[in-house]
Amino acid sequence: MHTIGSGTTIAMKGGGYYSEHTRGAKDVIDNTAVLALDALSSMSIEESNRPFAIADYGAADGGTSVDLIRQLIGAIRSRAPGRPVNVVNTDLPGNDYSSVFRMTQGQHEGVRSYLEDFDDVYVMAAGTS
Repeated sequence: MHTIGSGTTIAMKGGGYYSEHTRGAKDVIDNTAVLALDALSSMSIEESNRPFAIADYGAADGGTSVDLIRQLIGAIRSRAPGRPVNVVNTDLPGNDYSSVFRMTQGQHEGVRSYLEDFDDVYVMAAGTS
């Protein structure tokens, strides 16, 4: 359940509903790839056994950011091939985190998970805003 500005409480739908019905949000996220990759290129991400962390704030079901995260992991791996990557999906405590995990594990039809392309990537979730 989420409470919106007017104090109305709504139930969160799972199963990829959010990503399927918010194409505009995905387009906005996808269009930030140039900015995100540029920011990453300015970072020192040399080879390390310490994980590089990527956070998706307001992840919903994880589908709107999956392509951007794949690009970021690819860029990290091109510069530091052995470095582990942690992806932390955050949203409100009432989020359907089972949808996040199905989406990121490649169990949602029509969505390719970055876990299918890269090893040593660890997906986590945090129920906080």
